[in-house]
Amino acid sequence: MIDYIDEHLTTMTYETSSELAVIYASRMDETYRNLFFEKSSDKFLKELRYLKDETLYKIVWAMVKSRSVLIAAESARWTAVKAAVSERAAEISPKVMSDLLVLSTMEAVASEAENPRDLFSQVEGELMKKMKLMALDDLINIMWTALKIDRGTKPFFERLERDRRQRQEGRRH
Repeated sequence: MIDYIDEHLTTMTYETSSELAVIYASRMDETYRNLFFEKSSDKFLKELRYLKDETLYKIVWAMVKSRSVLIAAESARWTAVKAAVSERAAEISPKVMSDLLVLSTMEAVASEAENPRDLFSQVEGELMKKMKLMALDDLINIMWTALKIDRGTKPFFERLERDRRQRQEGRRH
């Protein structure tokens, strides 16, 4: 199967590739998982800027789960993921942005004082704009993420609290 994937990776849709990535990250033994990500990670990283939101999240999640991408400030692959997400922050759906930020908490927790350029810090402004579109569970995920990694400005938390309260009362902006 790995030989087939290697031979046809460039002709598969990214949706198919992302599903395979999830399967290899979560269900395959270490040898096959490592082979799959050894052959696919560089291609995935080059294309993150162009993927559909859900596909982007599945691929990033799978690369993190497989340890092909280590969430750490000094990781070149994680830096590439952050750059792609930061560049696309305005267009990524609130749900996927929320999920990516939850995933990224490992970096901020590991480098709290030393690295204020974690993913959360890079996308906070765009995130504030998206809050008015977020569902209550996404707002709660964002709140958990910000508190877990000790990030977020006063205006961020004021906006978050206002939007969270509105969702709980059953209304949107």
